Amino acid sequence: MSCSYITPAKSASAEVTIEKSRFIAYVKPVSSRDEAEAFISTIRELDHDATHNVPVYVIGKGQDEMWSSEDGEPQGTAGAPVLKMLLQEGLSDVCIVITRYFGGIKLGTGGLVRAYTQVAKAALQKAGRSEVKDMLLMQMSCGYKTYNRIEKYDFSGRAIVRNPRYLDTVQFEFVTDPDDEEEMIALLRDVSGDTVRLLEKMITQIKIMC
Repeated sequence: MSCSYITPAKSASAEVTIEKSRFIAYVKPVSSRDEAEAFISTIRELDHDATHNVPVYVIGKGQDEMWSSEDGEPQGTAGAPVLKMLLQEGLSDVCIVITRYFGGIKLGTGGLVRAYTQVAKAALQKAGRSEVKDMLLMQMSCGYKTYNRIEKYDFSGRAIVRNPRYLDTVQFEFVTDPDDEEEMIALLRDVSGDTVRLLEKMITQIKIMC
């Protein structure tokens, strides 16, 4: 299965204190600039009394859209190094806002870069990572007893059976790598006694935990 790109698995936050300054990083998976900007606004309202709220986001399969700001910190010491880190690690569809409450001791340019990247990495580690892949999603239909066999079958991680709908028959989603389509369809027909029916198929992006 080829990986399209990597994104945070969930929202998370982390906090570090360096020379009496508090740094709090908030991470959120996002899929559009509007979603990222809404998240940035939420954190700015939450920490409205902070000295700085530094925003960074990267969006798109090819890291197509990106933006960062220093939010009053010296040029190249806050948002820029965090953005560089995200690009180097291949992360996308991610928004990070790093809040700083100044503690009265200046850290210098190198100290600021280290502080902002340190807390961003800590939050990303808590968020975990997911692979977003171009997968083949097939809507299938079969009888109840057949579905029980399919649901319990071990596809060795090469296919996902999910989202059953119990109607006159069971309609469910069968997800696999497009390159494995013929092999997985043949296996599915074998497991079902050739009673499974294909309703629809499409290529879609699926988030899978790393």
